[in-house]
Amino acid sequence: MYSFIISLLLTFFISADPHPLVGTKFPDLTVERLSREEITLPDALTQQANILALVFERESQYKVDTWAEFIISDHEAKPEVSYHEIPMISSFFKLASGWIDNGMRSGINPKLHDNVATFYGDRDPYFEGLQMSDKSSIYVFILDKEGIIRYREEGMLTPEKRKGFEKVLAQLTSEELSRNN
Repeated sequence: MYSFIISLLLTFFISADPHPLVGTKFPDLTVERLSREEITLPDALTQQANILALVFERESQYKVDTWAEFIISDHEAKPEVSYHEIPMISSFFKLASGWIDNGMRSGINPKLHDNVATFYGDRDPYFEGLQMSDKSSIYVFILDKEGIIRYREEGMLTPEKRKGFEKVLAQLTSEELSRNN
């Protein structure tokens, strides 16, 4: 009984306290989609809810996939939602960027080429500025239309993380629906 109450209280306090970056503007990040279009985030994001998954290591792709599978199947078709997976690749690999991007293009369904956008450059300012502490992890953000961070999470998808994610996404998309009615 006591363990249940303690669990319930911990869940409340953990979920009631958003990440310190929530409410701040996402930093400018110039990336190139696999469809060969260069964009600068967050300015290029025009939907009411814009989901970004940042990954720093190839070996972490399976963590991104836990999020991507449900985001793409449940939300990608919604006109008010966008999803971008962003491999954050060190500037050391810039000379090989064509080869790396072509490898990704050949391994990813062409319908998803607009959803994957690579960054080649100095990753440290983003790593520090977005308060990321583990390059083997992945980081998921939801930005509103103005580029303000409304949600930030780290690591593989869990039922608790999905619940918080869905809550923020519903808030943002219901705001859009209420403006259009």
